[in-house]
Amino acid sequence: MNINGVSFDINDVVRFSSRNPQDVRIWQGTVVGFCGYQVASAYGDLINYYQQVVAGLGSTNRISKLGDTDFMLINIETDSGRVIQAISPEWIDATTFSLVESSVTYTIQVTTHNNETVSDVLQLLRDNGFTCKSLS
Repeated sequence: MNINGVSFDINDVVRFSSRNPQDVRIWQGTVVGFCGYQVASAYGDLINYYQQVVAGLGSTNRISKLGDTDFMLINIETDSGRVIQAISPEWIDATTFSLVESSVTYTIQVTTHNNETVSDVLQLLRDNGFTCKSLS
């Protein structure tokens, strides 16, 4: 995905402010996914938030209808712990958007006839702070 010329993807850490005048916090967290409205609606009161964004923009600055926009899911730290929240890129003040940390994905191929060997390799990576999964 791209906001204001800044490309980012899943597992990247981003920082931005919202175009919602009632939301004055600085958002910072890890992007954990991209989705449509149906999935995103499980991650917050999107209707109320959308209405606040639209009201703050006024009639001269239009954004897509709620069901016609894409969303990103971001894992953020709150006072009550980490939560995943959905936000439409259209609701982000693009001038404040920045990529804090970019992740890199590596593909490792383990050739073996023993599934325990693959499990051992994955566990070794996890024990050292890596996120990994088996694709087979």
